[in-house]
Amino acid sequence: GAVEWTAWTNLSTAQKTVLGLGIPASATIAFILCHRYRETAETDRCSD
Repeated sequence: GAVEWTAWTNLSTAQKTVLGLGIPASATIAFILCHRYRETAETDRCSD
């Protein structure tokens, strides 16, 4: 909506950069952690 757009345009360029980089970065970290956790879980199962 118009309110969200105004809030977005009021953000500084630095804040937009942090958001733009932070969201994909955190998604990547979450993906890596999930993948590692799954690999660890499978390794534990195989060692039985």
